[in-house]
Amino acid sequence: MRLEKNQRSGIVPPNPLNRIALPEEPVMKIVPAVSLFFLPLLIASCTAVEYGMNDSMPPPSAVVETAADTDGWAAADSAPAAPAAGYSGSLPEGNRFEQQKGRRMTYTAELSLQVDNLPDVLRKAEELVKAAGGYVQESGDNGGILRIPVEKADEVLRKIEAFGTVGSRRIVGTDVTDTVVDAEIRLNNLKTLRTRLLALLEKSDKVEDTLKIEQELNRVVTEIERYEGRLALLNNRISYVTLTLRLNQSAPVVFVPKLPVPWVASVGETGKLPSPNGRKNMPFDLDLPENFAILASSRFGDTEQLYAVTADDCVLRLTRRPNLEGASLEFWRTLARRSLTEVNRYRTASETSVTMDGGDEAACFEGFRGNAGYLLYVVRPRRTFCHIPFGHRVCLIEFWGPEEAYRKHLDAVRKAAMTFEL
Repeated sequence: MRLEKNQRSGIVPPNPLNRIALPEEPVMKIVPAVSLFFLPLLIASCTAVEYGMNDSMPPPSAVVETAADTDGWAAADSAPAAPAAGYSGSLPEGNRFEQQKGRRMTYTAELSLQVDNLPDVLRKAEELVKAAGGYVQESGDNGGILRIPVEKADEVLRKIEAFGTVGSRRIVGTDVTDTVVDAEIRLNNLKTLRTRLLALLEKSDKVEDTLKIEQELNRVVTEIERYEGRLALLNNRISYVTLTLRLNQSAPVVFVPKLPVPWVASVGETGKLPSPNGRKNMPFDLDLPENFAILASSRFGDTEQLYAVTADDCVLRLTRRPNLEGASLEFWRTLARRSLTEVNRYRTASETSVTMDGGDEAACFEGFRGNAGYLLYVVRPRRTFCHIPFGHRVCLIEFWGPEEAYRKHLDAVRKAAMTFEL
């Protein structure tokens, strides 16, 4: 009333802001110079909005490691807290990511797996997450960060765990109900304040007042956008479980076949050649192909061998060994196949049965490894000479070399092999 009397008496010039009244609120009576100077402080006190807070949003992992705080976001950014729920060790029953009624929970999970095929398991895990409506936040050579819809997270996690052996598992749930409610209240207060400022701005007819109202309005709008962004991010963390997946490649289990006849594992070996000795002790009769020079021959007990070579690195090896009682050609065929494919890792191009010119039956193999070719004849003679059974011997004809040279001499070696005679 004093102000109105002063206006009528001409002591204080009239101010249009004195006539502004907000709906359903007491009439604001503002002293011109003083009230405009303290306008931001008055607005702040009316809305209880804390300005000057940290502008950055805490990373997802920080939210997991902090508790909800009713005093605002600043506490959630820095204060550690015990998680609301946590699991480790054996697999629990039921939904591990169930949202409690009336509460807002964020969940993070850490899973370490030992797997046999790391790239394949990582691909399958990412496909599972995408099929469930989630997405890959980060992907690396040994795992990644996966976001899974909370309602499907337990099912997806169990399927991923089945891809290998669980090394470690940790699930952390954090109650952020108070934080969400606090942020929503502050956001609503800011929106109410924005409405009031817009009403003041519409009724303001003084430039100085208008500028100050607009300045405060801009600040309020910025705070609204900040809280809306924070709530959106927090709701995303509530809706999606953050899974940190770490995969470890298991040490490969190398199967080393153990053949019942150890020397058969040498079939297909193309290692170091013997030192030249110039001796021609043929284990059996065979017309050597043209351009093959005898490198060396040897005899160790009942085993006889001869090596012949070409100038372009091809090798012909002839071997005669004692047969085993009851061992048929099919027995040696099977062992030779295993030695080539399982032990020496050849790609078998062909496997056939042939009859030599002298009437003996043989098993013939051809295979390749890298850029080298390999040919093998396994012969078990059935004939006798002077009542001596030749079937007590098993004979091998082996030929190998660089693929180009190998193919060059292949036909000549095949023709020579057919002249076998014991």
